Amino acid sequence: MYGYNVLVNDKSQFLVYEYLSNGSLAEFLKDEKGRTRLTSNVRLSIMYQIVRAVHFLHTEGCREFKVFHRDIKSANICLTQDYTAKLIDCGLAKFVADNPSDISQGSVTSTILNSLGSPRVFGTPGYICPLYSQSHGTVPYNESCDVFSIGVVLAELLVGCLQGGQSSQKGQNLGDFYRRYIRDFDDESVEDGWKILKQDADKLAEWNDKTLEELCHIAVK
Repeated sequence: MYGYNVLVNDKSQFLVYEYLSNGSLAEFLKDEKGRTRLTSNVRLSIMYQIVRAVHFLHTEGCREFKVFHRDIKSANICLTQDYTAKLIDCGLAKFVADNPSDISQGSVTSTILNSLGSPRVFGTPGYICPLYSQSHGTVPYNESCDVFSIGVVLAELLVGCLQGGQSSQKGQNLGDFYRRYIRDFDDESVEDGWKILKQDADKLAEWNDKTLEELCHIAVK
């Protein structure tokens, strides 16, 4: 944010943000024209920049504090004119004490009660770690939940479609990425999952075979 005007008596209240002329990553992944503009090098650069941004939040964002974004998804990643990626929309972000014992004791309020008195999980369906979302508030939100969301975004960049979308080259609905590429948290699922992800990879990106394999491993892990 570059600036703001919040004068009480001024009707022209506003916030001034950096202009991200290429819009959201999600829009690029919705059609072939957009995907063509995302070369393998551009996608790799976006992956690196987002991982770096979240690493900063988790480790260096504020002295004695860390920050959990809690809503990482392609719609919250915007691109400048030269395709530099920016992680936006920190409306659900949470500052927490940089102390694991404090976190385990509940310093991160990861759910709130809805009108029926049941806990509501923060985040966007499809991008939320299932171990967290299915716990009904008993599992605290931590770094690994943000990392899970990053994994979904990496898979989207690899296959060239949004979570739950349709494969461009096969015309099939890929369904939920978690069920398609993970299924369970064990080594066998990871080994099978990255191979399926590689088969689904977007041909428009013209991936180097070795690079593609490494990226598939990282996304599934």
